[in-house]
Amino acid sequence: MIKTLNGHHEVVRAVSFSPDAHMVASAGEDKTVRLWATDSNIRKVLPHKGWVRKVIFSPDGQTIASASDDSVTTLWKDSNMHKFIRGKLIRSLSFSPDGRTLASGGEDKTVKLWNLDSTLRKTLSGHKAWVYDVSFNPDGKIIASASGDTTLRLWESDGTPIRTLMGHKDAVNSVGFSPDGNTVVSASDDKTVKLWNIGGTLLKTLMGHNDMVLAVSISPDGKTIASASSDTTVKLWNIDGTLLKTLKGHRASVRSISFSPDSSMLVSASEDKTVKFWNIDGRNSNLFYTFKEHDNKVRSVSFSPDGKTIASAGDDKTVILQYVNFNTSNLNREHLLWRACDLLKDYLKSNPNINREDRSLCDNVNKFEGVPK
Repeated sequence: MIKTLNGHHEVVRAVSFSPDAHMVASAGEDKTVRLWATDSNIRKVLPHKGWVRKVIFSPDGQTIASASDDSVTTLWKDSNMHKFIRGKLIRSLSFSPDGRTLASGGEDKTVKLWNLDSTLRKTLSGHKAWVYDVSFNPDGKIIASASGDTTLRLWESDGTPIRTLMGHKDAVNSVGFSPDGNTVVSASDDKTVKLWNIGGTLLKTLMGHNDMVLAVSISPDGKTIASASSDTTVKLWNIDGTLLKTLKGHRASVRSISFSPDSSMLVSASEDKTVKFWNIDGRNSNLFYTFKEHDNKVRSVSFSPDGKTIASAGDDKTVILQYVNFNTSNLNREHLLWRACDLLKDYLKSNPNINREDRSLCDNVNKFEGVPK
């Protein structure tokens, strides 16, 4: 199921698509015919048998990996199941930059390295609690892991331990690298974000969230840090630790964030069942779109490497792939007006309860060419 269209008050007797598939007409015993705009942005729904904890794209964008509470990690190609990895509950996934290795971390307190044919290459042991996140550095030579034991660990790609980073006072939920690989960023239940150099020295602690920090990421251009929290906000920080903006709009914990490849957009996934798109422009950052297709908490979201698709996953046991077919630089008043009228035009013309003067509200609104529907 992609979407439920609610509105009829009696039995629905007939339904039909328009020739271009952009509209659905339905007729019911409530004596109405309703016209619905289809959501052409939905690309595919990938079903699972349990809550989906994590979804990521491979570096070439050809493979999607998703980890579910049914203890199965699925590799998808062309939206079709390709391979399964079975084991204990997995909470985190990361592809190596060359796309040949998948790292996972989970309830068995280890990091595991897998070949893409689903064979296990190596198990990295050392953490004393669940591994909540794992990440390869940009050149693929170092792996970072974050754990409920309050520590971060750095490993060589062959599994050799490098060092343990200690400084957080509670479980560490998220870890990532700067684009140059010289900085490690981490987020914790202790309500802080910490920046470390690759040698293990703590550089800075970012404080400002009022609850657990569940996710953190550095933008691809290396200029901005984003952090997501149970306090329902996303915060944007300058790479030097200066707070730039607090993004408010979610109504529950924000579980996951992902920058677009060009660093112009951020998507956030929340327990409020939504994915929100934010235009990232320093202090002028703003919300411009909310995706509401999930039926339960959304736990993970990820941009594809080409920036054209996002994958979101959650407690409704699905991964939803959505096209990203807008340019944030053109999201201005004219576009919003045109988009609203494009959605309302049939309603304004066909609904018998609309006042005569209101039927022409959109007659003089010209088509906006900057953003496709």
